[in-house]
Amino acid sequence: MFDTITAFWASSPSSSPDKTTKSQAPLKTSNDHKDHKRRERDALIDNHPVFVENISSGHGSAAEGLNDVPLVSGATSYSQALAKAHQSSVMEEPRHRERRESLPTERDTHSRARHGHNDASNLRRIEKVERMYGKLQWDLEDVQREKNDWRERATELQRELESVHRREADIKLHCQRHTHEISVLKDELYRAAEHHEITRTQLLERTAELQSAQLFFSQADSLSGAEVIAIARALNAEILQSAAFMADALDYTEGRSLSPEELSIRKAVLGEDLFQALLSRKGQEEDDPDPTLVQLALQVCLVDCCKMILESWTLTGSGQESFLKDIYAEIISREKQSTAGRWRSMLHSHATNRDALSSWLSWIIRSTEGVLRLAGWSESKTPPGYLRERLSVITTLAFRLRTAIWEKVTSMDIIPYTIEKGSNFNPEFMDDTYAEGRGPARSNMGERIAGSTELGLLSRIKGDQGMREGILLKPKVILCAALREEF
Repeated sequence: MFDTITAFWASSPSSSPDKTTKSQAPLKTSNDHKDHKRRERDALIDNHPVFVENISSGHGSAAEGLNDVPLVSGATSYSQALAKAHQSSVMEEPRHRERRESLPTERDTHSRARHGHNDASNLRRIEKVERMYGKLQWDLEDVQREKNDWRERATELQRELESVHRREADIKLHCQRHTHEISVLKDELYRAAEHHEITRTQLLERTAELQSAQLFFSQADSLSGAEVIAIARALNAEILQSAAFMADALDYTEGRSLSPEELSIRKAVLGEDLFQALLSRKGQEEDDPDPTLVQLALQVCLVDCCKMILESWTLTGSGQESFLKDIYAEIISREKQSTAGRWRSMLHSHATNRDALSSWLSWIIRSTEGVLRLAGWSESKTPPGYLRERLSVITTLAFRLRTAIWEKVTSMDIIPYTIEKGSNFNPEFMDDTYAEGRGPARSNMGERIAGSTELGLLSRIKGDQGMREGILLKPKVILCAALREEF
């Protein structure tokens, strides 16, 4: 073995004792030199068979026996070290032989231990891999299930979308159908509206015709004679109250003088007797004059005004008045009372000016003011609108009575009835205003009449024997004797 080591050393380039080569090597530091020599020694020992065998026998590394050898330069030091190692190896040869004999068994044991350790490690790795694989399998299955769920959800949504599309198509179809139906219904409604308008126009025409025909076919009066009399009595009562109130409330101390023209008008309205009585009263100076004469004059004036309203056909004072009177006179002479009455009602209804009330009220106010001025009335001391407020009620009642006697009653003609001024008193056709204080009415027979203080009503009916008249309501009059006695 020593020869082998020596030969190995001789073959090593670094073992050459050539001084030239050694002198040619560069100088190194002591540490670098020691490191280099240690590496050479380790390489020599690790690669030499003796030391390899020593390692195989369980003595550790090849350089273990040389740890105590000083690192000196030169081949001599290494030779000595190797010799010493050889000597130690010879001395240990028996022990090494025993170890070599047992070496395969130990080696197998170590190998088996190594293999067992590797197998356990591999088993652990395999188990870990299997666990990871199992977890991945579970994750893959979860992902697969989730994928299937999403696929089912997508399929369900697709079905819902298709269902929505079908419903949308159905709705569009229904909308189109309904649009067509609405269009058809609109056309039908338009035609129905046109038909309704035509029917409505025809209905209005037929209604107007029936209303006109009703005047001829109706046999019953809209108002009875008693109801007409009640309206006339209400008018007379209002005339009396208004005349008394105005005569008592107004001031007659500062009346102005009237012109001859105004005096002539007042004389025509009141008549000769009342006119002279008021003039004589105006010339008397009394501290507390009696207003009764003024009241009677106002009553006579208002009754005449109301009679003019009741007798008018048109309320306009136009030339049609005489024309309509002549037409009705011709009708009543040819037709029966019921037919003539319906013609009269129709003519009067269409000929009347319904907006004439205010103009007639103004005319009544002017007539009343003329009578009051004749009595010495002080206009400056009368509140504005005082007369209009009192006389508007009278005018309204007069218009109401006019409609009743001309349009509501057709079975007879009702005529407003007053007594002409200056005529003689007859208790069969009239009543005395002061009859209660003058004894029996027969005692006044033939006395001169100053004027009518209340309105009366006269009925006229055409029969087989001609016209038949009757008094529904007697008018009241003031006698000239009463004016002389009382005033």
